[in-house]
Amino acid sequence: HLVDYDSGRLTETEIYKKMVEMENLAEARLKSISLLEAQKFDLVQELHSLQQNNLEMEDKLADISLIQNEHV
Repeated sequence: HLVDYDSGRLTETEIYKKMVEMENLAEARLKSISLLEAQKFDLVQELHSLQQNNLEMEDKLADISLIQNEHV
């Protein structure tokens, strides 16, 4: 670290480096959040589709059971 030992403070150069570092970290986190949001959206869409398929299968199964009961 470049520290101005006379004043105990960081130099302007070090402050600038830390600001750039923080900006880069914030940008990386924002990209990660955006990616996770996109993945979440895709998973919610897939879940909805699977739930619809499940309901359709349950309806078909109920129809089959009804037909079988009528023939017994």
